[in-house]
Amino acid sequence: MNVESASSIPIVCPDDLGALHSAVAGLQCSLCGRRFPSVEGIVELLPREALQETSPENSQLHNYSASFSNRPDSAWRHSLGVFLNLLGNRYLYSWAVRALERLANDQSFTILDAACGDGILRRFLSTRHGYVGIDFSSRPLIRASRYHPASYFRADLNHLPFPSSTFDVVLSFQALQYLDRPEVALVEMARVLKPAGKLFLTVPNDESFKYRRQGIPRIQLQRFNRQSLPALLAPQFEGLQASTRGFWLPLPMISVHLPGVYRPSWGLSWTVVATPRK
Repeated sequence: MNVESASSIPIVCPDDLGALHSAVAGLQCSLCGRRFPSVEGIVELLPREALQETSPENSQLHNYSASFSNRPDSAWRHSLGVFLNLLGNRYLYSWAVRALERLANDQSFTILDAACGDGILRRFLSTRHGYVGIDFSSRPLIRASRYHPASYFRADLNHLPFPSSTFDVVLSFQALQYLDRPEVALVEMARVLKPAGKLFLTVPNDESFKYRRQGIPRIQLQRFNRQSLPALLAPQFEGLQASTRGFWLPLPMISVHLPGVYRPSWGLSWTVVATPRK
């Protein structure tokens, strides 16, 4: 029997999708025998590829750990981080929750938050849904577990540690731009979605006024516009519903992102709902 999370969502080996069994201080794969440790209550389910020093995933892991994922932990820093996050991303959380609840129509969904960071999105979702959050770095997951209790695992978007057709919904917010191979992550998201499942995706819109004025941060490896995003999604997803949301209001020292749908020349982020091709 597969080891299951607290929300009864099964997890498997990220290398071969083998069943996981309890082992000393973690889990062990029944196929390859690999052990996955638990660190401060977070099971480490990174694939072998991410641990190889010459791999793109390993380079990405180091870049991520050296940036925002590694900020110090303290109550006041967390409160400030939540405040700034909501100024920047609340318009995306509100959009997703409204769209998801219309889709759910009072049903309970199994939800994967792919690249959940500090788990702030969890606070917006109804507790009737089964929820699992994953992230590439352990520090945000420890904070997520502390402030927004749920099932969290350290994992790689290119090697999702879940059986095929597990989730009703995959949420992935502002993550694909940091990936060396976003097309691989989309293959994995389509695999773990049920045939009638939905992908809720957001990525920065490089046509927006904000990025035309400020430029795009170097840490973002990918660019998305009205041509490139549908082309990236088309091999794995259909029924694409896309729009550009959010308006940048530049203020001294901080940026405020206002809700609403805007033209691609102004909208901050692409928001997408799509169904996997099965």
